Amino acid sequence: MSEIAIRDVFIAEAREILENLESDIVKLEENEGDSEIINRIFRYVHTLKGSSGITGMTTVYEFTHSLENLLDDVRSDKITAGKEIIDLILDGVDWIKNEIFSEESGTGESVQNKNLLLERILAIRGGDMSSIVPASKQSSSRSETVSI
Repeated sequence: MSEIAIRDVFIAEAREILENLESDIVKLEENEGDSEIINRIFRYVHTLKGSSGITGMTTVYEFTHSLENLLDDVRSDKITAGKEIIDLILDGVDWIKNEIFSEESGTGESVQNKNLLLERILAIRGGDMSSIVPASKQSSSRSETVSI
């Protein structure tokens, strides 16, 4: 499969996953703590992480890795999926959509928004930056925007 074909599959998959993710986040707002919904949200983020890594979208991969770690804490009952977590996930989904589908991907504003989201994750999870971003990935890197 060519690199372009892989990107096309990623775009289609990402759109569907993000739609399902947003739908389940709304359901989670109505059913806080529902482990089935939390597990689906985790799987969506996990799939986005893997797919973005395969397609070379490094910043999306790094961010979804951090979001996945937060969601794993929710799944293991270390953190409760309350309003703060739900708002953070929704803001994260907005950032992911912008990073994948917008021409503003990788700009200073996008990087700043990602860093603010990572700081929120850090504040909730505790620890230093290595607890939310893989040590080998802590350098700032520009991602590629996918044209639609």
